[in-house]
Amino acid sequence: MVILDVISTLGVLAAAILAAFTIMQAKRQAAESQRALLLERRVNFELGVLARLQEQIFKPKSDSGVEAVAKGLAALLPYELIPTTHASYGLRTTQEVAQESFAKTGNSGVPLRNVNEGEVRQELLDAVASLMGARAALSIREVSGPPWRGSKK
Repeated sequence: MVILDVISTLGVLAAAILAAFTIMQAKRQAAESQRALLLERRVNFELGVLARLQEQIFKPKSDSGVEAVAKGLAALLPYELIPTTHASYGLRTTQEVAQESFAKTGNSGVPLRNVNEGEVRQELLDAVASLMGARAALSIREVSGPPWRGSKK
């Protein structure tokens, strides 16, 4: 009888350990799915803002309010994604970002009127390509962070 009790106890202990491992794995997968969902929503939002920003930038400059709308749209996107566009509109940024911007562009927060418009347009196209790549990677679970930070696994 004692041997059966020991075997039964070991079986219960093994089942408890397996159940705990399964619960931990399920929690990890749920957290990963939540992060992927949030990242997908962020990518979709940023793609939408980029599309609207490009519409504004490609409009004739004679339209009133085009620059104000474009500046507002650019402010919705992270500096890391479109630094030249941020600099061209003189958007306020954190101290570190301002220092990076100054190092890259020589801009101290004053709008850059000498930024090449083609450079801004190309930056926006590159940002769209980056976000589209991130969207594709999301479908196969390769991305663990924002696409402009290069945080692929």
